[in-house]
Amino acid sequence: MNGSDSLDGLSIAIQGLGKVGIDLAERLSKAGAANNVIYDDAAGEALKEHYNVRA
Repeated sequence: MNGSDSLDGLSIAIQGLGKVGIDLAERLSKAGAANNVIYDDAAGEALKEHYNVRA
């Protein structure tokens, strides 16, 4: 999409921080992406700084 194999600086949308969403957020965060997450519970709020999340 951006002509690069790097995810550094890309903004990725994730819906929910369940089993799949949390794993995806962790992988994307390690790769340098900014994660935009939609969640509806306190657990999501608690994790947002850890996984480079903008809610």
